[in-house]
Amino acid sequence: MTQPIFTNKALYQMKQLGLSESSVLNAYNSGTYEKGTYSDLAIKKYPGSEVGVAYIKDKLSGNYIITSVWVRNNRR
Repeated sequence: MTQPIFTNKALYQMKQLGLSESSVLNAYNSGTYEKGTYSDLAIKKYPGSEVGVAYIKDKLSGNYIITSVWVRNNRR
């Protein structure tokens, strides 16, 4: 599997959230997949938080493009 492409928006969000490329790729590769309206989602749950990735597939090249990332803290 080829490595996905990051948009500038996703890279900016990663920087703002303090996420490394490896943690985002971990969520993308081994997270729980969900079908979204405009893009697909991969969500990786960790103790106390979860990392989410929104991605699309480029119809011409077949490459996956990560368009957005987020972190959500679990309230317990």
